[in-house]
Amino acid sequence: MKIENILSVLLLGIVIFSSCSDFLEETPYNKIVPGSDFYKTYDGITGGVNGLYARLRKLYITEAFMNVCESETDITIWPQSQGRQPVNASTGYVRDLWNACYININQCNEVIYALNNYEITDLSSDMRKRYLGEARFIRALLYSHLVKQWGDIPLKLTPTVNADTHANRTSEADVWKVIIEDFEYAKDNLPKSYAKVTEYGRVTCYAAMHELCKSLLTCRREDPVALKIALDYAERIINSGQFDMNTNTYNLWSMDYVRNNREVIFPVCYSKDNLLNGDGNQAHMYFVADYTRYHGGMIRSLAYGRPWIRCKPTLYAYGLYNAKRSDGKTGSADGRAKNFFQWEFNKNTNTTYTEFVYNHLTNKVEQQVIPRPAGKPFAGGENRSMICFPWYCLDSYSSEEITAIKKEIRGLWPIWVYLPENMIATVEATGGIESPSNPYDSSQPDAKWPSNTKFNDIFFYPYLRKHLDPTRPEVNYAEGTRDVFVSRLADTYLLAAEAALLLGGDTNKEKAVNYVNVVRERAAINSENKPAMIITKEQLDLEFLLDERGRELIGEMHRWYDLKRFGKLTERMTKLHNKIWYYEPAYQYEEYMEKRPYPRDFLMSISNPEDFQNDSRYGN
Repeated sequence: MKIENILSVLLLGIVIFSSCSDFLEETPYNKIVPGSDFYKTYDGITGGVNGLYARLRKLYITEAFMNVCESETDITIWPQSQGRQPVNASTGYVRDLWNACYININQCNEVIYALNNYEITDLSSDMRKRYLGEARFIRALLYSHLVKQWGDIPLKLTPTVNADTHANRTSEADVWKVIIEDFEYAKDNLPKSYAKVTEYGRVTCYAAMHELCKSLLTCRREDPVALKIALDYAERIINSGQFDMNTNTYNLWSMDYVRNNREVIFPVCYSKDNLLNGDGNQAHMYFVADYTRYHGGMIRSLAYGRPWIRCKPTLYAYGLYNAKRSDGKTGSADGRAKNFFQWEFNKNTNTTYTEFVYNHLTNKVEQQVIPRPAGKPFAGGENRSMICFPWYCLDSYSSEEITAIKKEIRGLWPIWVYLPENMIATVEATGGIESPSNPYDSSQPDAKWPSNTKFNDIFFYPYLRKHLDPTRPEVNYAEGTRDVFVSRLADTYLLAAEAALLLGGDTNKEKAVNYVNVVRERAAINSENKPAMIITKEQLDLEFLLDERGRELIGEMHRWYDLKRFGKLTERMTKLHNKIWYYEPAYQYEEYMEKRPYPRDFLMSISNPEDFQNDSRYGN
């Protein structure tokens, strides 16, 4: 059976889940029969349009979506990668993304067909255009994922009703034309904003402009006219007065600021009512490391998340946040190193946890309470038990920098301080870790590394906190309620910089620098370190901009697309191999992998699989 036939059957059982916004409250419109009178009433067509938003939850953010958009890039990777195989035509998450997009597209086509062809009771002309804009935006968004992942694909613009085992292959260029036409229709027919707070989460003309900008930067990157249009769309969003950069990169990801966040251009909303939330947003688990694995004073908690250990930042990613501070202190001037990552952990049990550790004050291995009770030496009244320093991840450091890091760690003794794995060689080469056989020397206090120095591994490391959801009922509850930020203003600033940089010329270069600096200045650890974050025209090029997108948007499902759009996917996955993989996979990245294999299930369901031949290295 052809994939679209499967979709039309599944469409009959679509359930429209409730959302954080009233326009997505649960309705009885859950058995849509193509060709029926369902969409010929105002309530019916409204329920159909609202259902398109609810269906986006089947994409944003599933594990399949994370695997194809974020994981196995230069900044995030599957941590337990020993012998990991490349994707092929039978890979489950490749199939799942394909199916999710086409199921949702078929529902979009049902709604679009009804709006274009039916007399609908009580539906005004303006509302008809608005509903069409919403449906076409969502269809274009789904097709943009498909075309960026696969290139040539089947392009369906009408509902699938009858059995049809033949799939027409449409060129990548022709698919992009339809995507841009849909986004442009949405831009011209959607409002700038919605009056009701309960309408939060609906598509606006600015969301369409954002996607148009990104689409033009992808499919018409060499066209100066298209680049000018892309820049214009980005600047219209920036200057619209509808959006603001959150003043704090920590609060940006706090659940207190998720709803009605003025930095967000388009979200996929989830329900606060867990009973009506379906599978919920489970992305809160994907990035969380096992913070309970090594320290007996730590148990799973809502604050630190449920560990699934699916996606770990690479050594290259950690190194991106190593910005020298203006005030001369240790650590990074880039506040995102602390605000985007969970890097410090407080003991969260009532039991006393002890560990035999080398005490540099007595030159003996002694049983220590970790962390020490408040008021005792070295504790500083803190309850911290483990700290990770993700920003110390460079290939080399000066002797002065090494001494400063040692002093910083000793000042935290006996709290466990974790350094990235690539610091192991540096530590061994600069004195090693203190022990009875490598004792502390009071005449040279910084000659060796304190005994509380430890190293990350594939189970425990500083992990992204962008998706954490502490509002769940209990720590093992999978169905989260956090909204997904599909697009936000910081991304728009960086897209504007990209368009300006590609256009070339001094004026555009100056624009690009200013747009990047808006993002970087906001990211400074404090006001004193803003000068350390500002860049000059001489520093900015496309490589720097690609890194800046990584720093700002890590974990937000953009990276695979960014690398491909910049023409750097294969280059970075090969040149940075040793800074990406923690354990050697069973393959080396090759250029053919920049297009995903057509799923085997799809090929077996059509009468003309020869029109969709995969690269022979993928198999069919």
